[in-house]
Amino acid sequence: MLPILFGCSQNNSKKLEEIKLEIQELRDLESKKIYLEGILIELQDLQLEEESFRLHIEEGDKSRKEFEGRKREIEEEHYLKISEYFDNYGYPSRAELGQYAAYVPFVVLYYAEREEYYREDQFKYFFGAYSFNDLPQNMFYTYLYKYYEVIKAEEYDEIEALTVEENIHRMMDELGLEY
Repeated sequence: MLPILFGCSQNNSKKLEEIKLEIQELRDLESKKIYLEGILIELQDLQLEEESFRLHIEEGDKSRKEFEGRKREIEEEHYLKISEYFDNYGYPSRAELGQYAAYVPFVVLYYAEREEYYREDQFKYFFGAYSFNDLPQNMFYTYLYKYYEVIKAEEYDEIEALTVEENIHRMMDELGLEY
């Protein structure tokens, strides 16, 4: 079930319906791969554009504010696309779609600045992806670390003497998550 992150405007409801239709039209592996990789390309373009703004435009500049607004809209749209993808197909399989497509959900959350994107009902997808090697251990650790911060409202106190896997299990224990 998708949260409505956009305002209550009619245009936003229309956008959500468009996203649902887009996802439902992904009938084969190739179309899913192209769709997910398209999100990744859009995010890369957005990151490059943001770097340009940081280098050339002052903080209070109107065009920077416009860019930030557009960036938030794009991030929300990508988040909704991933949420809808999860609802229809689960986490993208690296074996079926390739590593770039499989990493898209992580990248969408990693680069987004909104904490409400880290939701309990989506944890199962990321944990499943980690368990089935669709998401590498270091990426899952990064996801889980941020998820921990959102759920606990504090940073995880990493124990450097532990392995990454041991820290993952420790975080999950502290969050009361089964594995």
